[in-house]
Order: sequence, then structure tokens, then C-alpha cells
Amino acid sequence: MRHTLILILIAALPGCTTFPDVDIALAADGDDATTPEIRPIGELLASIDAARLTPESGLTLAARAASLRSRARAINGQVLTNRERRKLRQAILRHRRER
Repeated sequence: MRHTLILILIAALPGCTTFPDVDIALAADGDDATTPEIRPIGELLASIDAARLTPESGLTLAARAASLRSRARAINGQVLTNRERRKLRQAILRHRRER
């Protein structure tokens, strides 16, 4: 019962605060606020720099892809050598026997 009363008082506490007049602030700024200019898509596309891709871009991309493939092959290789794997299995077997 006491916990319920405390929860009710805590839930009612935000009702005691005063809030700023947001509506008044929005109304004051709303008349003077600048809105973005709407322009035709063709005009926007024409303003984009068309020289983003160069003949060297293809070579650079191919070299980067080859580098990434090489790294992927290295990652997919064996992590442990056969000797390390054998030692690890032996240690696991020893540990199981000791239990």
C-alpha cells in the first residue's frame, strides 16, 4: 500500500512543473522562418559534378577489389597449424580425464 502511494505521488509530480510556451515561440518564428526552395529535379541533377568517375576509377576499383579478395583468402585460411591443433586436442583430452 505504501509503495502504491509513493508511485502515485511520483507519477503526479511532473504535473506540478511549468512548461515554456512553445506555441508562442513557434508562432513568432513561423512568419519569419525561411523555407527551402523547391527546384525541378532536372536543374538539381545538372548542377552535380559529372566528372566523378574517371578512366582511372575503374583501375583503382579493380585494384581495391583484388586487395580485398586477397585479405579474404588470408582470413579464411587455417588459424592453427596441424601441430598446434594436435597439442590443443591432447590438452582437452587430458583435461577431460582429470575431471
